[in-house]
Amino acid sequence: MGRTTWRISSWIKKQYYILLLSLFIISCEKEDSSPNIPQYNIVFNASEGGTVNLTAGTYNEGASVSVLAQPSLDYRFTNWSNGSTVNPLNITVSSILNIQANFTKKTFPLALIINGERRIEKEAKS
Repeated sequence: MGRTTWRISSWIKKQYYILLLSLFIISCEKEDSSPNIPQYNIVFNASEGGTVNLTAGTYNEGASVSVLAQPSLDYRFTNWSNGSTVNPLNITVSSILNIQANFTKKTFPLALIINGERRIEKEAKS
């Protein structure tokens, strides 16, 4: 009986060490180290007189986004609704945004010249 007890005892020790080793391996496995990065919706739109090359999307916090305002014929880009006049606009995502490109109709100065013959001549300057 001593020999059977030793075999059972030896088998239990082996199983115990296997269990400990398994637990150690499981506890040492690499956990998901990627943080849960917040995402934000960003909407780009344009006033009358132009378009933007991006419309809307969901971006990770910290992402860089570049949007270009493109004026239509007879319009010029004025500014973005956030006050920037830089075009293209580069932003770093940190919150929900709704940004509009603003355009204005081009104007041209006009000089009226009255000559000695009482004729009006128009001269457009760009």
